[in-house]
Amino acid sequence: MKKFLLTFFVAVTGMTCMAQNYGFTLYTSEEYLGLRGLALSANGRYIAGVLGVSAGNGTFILDTQTGDLQICETGGEFRGVSDTGVAIGYGQGGVITCDMEGNVTSLVQGGSGIGNAITPDGTLAVGNVYRDYADGGSAWYTHACYWKDGETVLLPEPTAEELGFGTDGTSAIGVSADGTLIVGYVIDNWATYPLIVWKLNEDGTYICDPISKDYYEEDQWAENNPYYTFSPTAVSGNGKYIALMLESSNNDHIERIGRYNMETGKLEEAENDNNFLPSGVSDDGSILAALGGVASLSKQGYIWRPDNSEAVTIRSQYPEATDFATYDLDGDHQPMAITPDGRYMMGFVGFYDEAEAQYKYGTYLFDTQAYEDALGIVAVTRSDNSKEEIYGIDGTRRNSMQHGLNIVRKNGKTIKYMKK
Repeated sequence: MKKFLLTFFVAVTGMTCMAQNYGFTLYTSEEYLGLRGLALSANGRYIAGVLGVSAGNGTFILDTQTGDLQICETGGEFRGVSDTGVAIGYGQGGVITCDMEGNVTSLVQGGSGIGNAITPDGTLAVGNVYRDYADGGSAWYTHACYWKDGETVLLPEPTAEELGFGTDGTSAIGVSADGTLIVGYVIDNWATYPLIVWKLNEDGTYICDPISKDYYEEDQWAENNPYYTFSPTAVSGNGKYIALMLESSNNDHIERIGRYNMETGKLEEAENDNNFLPSGVSDDGSILAALGGVASLSKQGYIWRPDNSEAVTIRSQYPEATDFATYDLDGDHQPMAITPDGRYMMGFVGFYDEAEAQYKYGTYLFDTQAYEDALGIVAVTRSDNSKEEIYGIDGTRRNSMQHGLNIVRKNGKTIKYMKK
């Protein structure tokens, strides 16, 4: 294990006041080609992920408050991290956790799998184990599970009869903060990963709800159900919202953003007609996504707010944080996670380092509160119905105030308002 004091940069300069960079901090490493952050703790302090450009280079945990970087050189990936800096993922030893002191714990004895998420308090983690460990089946099939008090507990799996389509295993990819909801998918015959969830019973067991049976269409040339892809990417901390990748069963092959409300059972779809790769979701239903979809090597960062019909660029919501535009337009920008309260956003960016003549990756943390403080704007909520003219930062007239910076003209005065 190695522990470093990370060399990190605010934007692309040296250590300067965060306010001058409007809440955007970029972390890079001189020793490794890049840091790709895959997970953010709910309190916004810890980032966990993978080194370099592939899973074989090792894993890391970053404490953004101290700048400490813990390297776990076991290959694999870290995909979740708690509020105390305990990361979960997989390595050469199978499913593992690691803390900021470099202590590695193997969660699966005599088998292998993947750890995908962990609760903020670190008491419950979710993922999968391979079937050779679970029930003697094929090593290519996985079984969704959770880890608690040092034990591996298999989650109940839906049958093909319950689903209405074939299944070759399951996996859990997310968990609510209190552990009452686990989100995962079925490994279908086409590997599109339809959504299923597990809800906690009063007796401490989980019951499976195969939500996708009413949405997923196994035959991509049929339209019995609306979606050929109905795949979850994240769950909000409060367990209310699930972020989804959607692809219609009308064979248009466009990857869209979906939002499923667990309380109402309502599904919403962003109206953008572009390929997107959704990622994190906050407690109010705001979803991060990358324009460009899975296959693109030049992505741009977007956010879909619950009161907007379309996802919009993050750079348009926070125009003074110019690094977003830099990496959107001249690099590769993949947003990954947003804290439950929406204050922090995390992702990784790819860029060409001219000084070293090579392509690198860095991980950013964006603090929306620091952005507002840097602008000197007090966030307010407008509840009156008085007449006024509202404009975006680009000068476009708006019918109502949108998330981000709004320019309001009223009674001969111009005022800036920030709406969260």
